[in-house]
Amino acid sequence: MDVALAIVLCVALPLMLLLTKVSKKPRRLRREALLLGDSITQYGNAEKDERLQPLSFPAVSGAGWTALVAERYSRKVDLINRGLSGYNTRKVRAVLELILESTSDGLLFATLFLGANDEAPDSEDALCSHVPVAEFEENLTFIARQLRKKADHLVIIAPPPISAGSCTMGRTNEVVALYAAASMRVAHATGTIFVDIFNEMRSADLDSLLVDGLHLSAKGNAFLASKVLNALEQCCPSDDIPWDLPGWRDLDRFSPKVAAKW
Repeated sequence: MDVALAIVLCVALPLMLLLTKVSKKPRRLRREALLLGDSITQYGNAEKDERLQPLSFPAVSGAGWTALVAERYSRKVDLINRGLSGYNTRKVRAVLELILESTSDGLLFATLFLGANDEAPDSEDALCSHVPVAEFEENLTFIARQLRKKADHLVIIAPPPISAGSCTMGRTNEVVALYAAASMRVAHATGTIFVDIFNEMRSADLDSLLVDGLHLSAKGNAFLASKVLNALEQCCPSDDIPWDLPGWRDLDRFSPKVAAKW
């Protein structure tokens, strides 16, 4: 063999093998789901509210709404919480590309839960989060359409009603109703599932569902989780999704081996 050719092969073959290993996508044991929203989603993983004050969770449930959803899909779907406290649809739209780039293609489902900050009263304050309802609807439509490109299923959640409390800051349910109606229109226009938590919560004992007039109490988290899970069961029933790996009883005690199907 020509010496020059031999040298080229010695250098090229290891490089080709290295590139093959680098380019190979890692196998995912579970599909992913994205929960996109504001502080109500961000705090959905917590057992305490944003001021770290203990909440009186029921004995059977000590988790926020996103944690309760994650529990239903435990060992089946990896839920990514992208709740962004203080964000409105304008700001979520500005960072949406970064969020979606950080998730895998082919999400099983996504939830979109915004409006609680957009609906705040308008003011000249630089920190004002108000977004007019027409722009809110446009932004929400854009975000929903981008999520539909990544996820098999999308659930849009209306902003919740408010009650007397320290975080209402001039909000009124008459205004919230406009943003809830816009959310419903977006859901219908994009062919997505809609959870009308605004009217659902108003039909219940509202004060017991909120901790500060805006954010969810333990009972409110459980209430919202039940509505979201009911919606998800329509499109991706948890019982139809297999576990990521065999149960421990399915593996031999002394020589555990995972079958090729996994």
